Amino acid sequence: MMHITFYWVKTVTILVDSWHTDSWISYMLSLIALLLASAFYQFFKDRLVRFLNDEKANC
Repeated sequence: MMHITFYWVKTVTILVDSWHTDSWISYMLSLIALLLASAFYQFFKDRLVRFLNDEKANC
């Protein structure tokens, strides 16, 4: 079972059991990947909201 806590070590499991890090480089690359994925999600969520608001205004 995975626990959810904040701690600073280089060997961690991120999100799923198959995503392991074993060095500081892989840890930082994983954090950058998560940051980019969250920014990508927020960008498209914003675009969806704007699209739906534009459709309402045009009806």
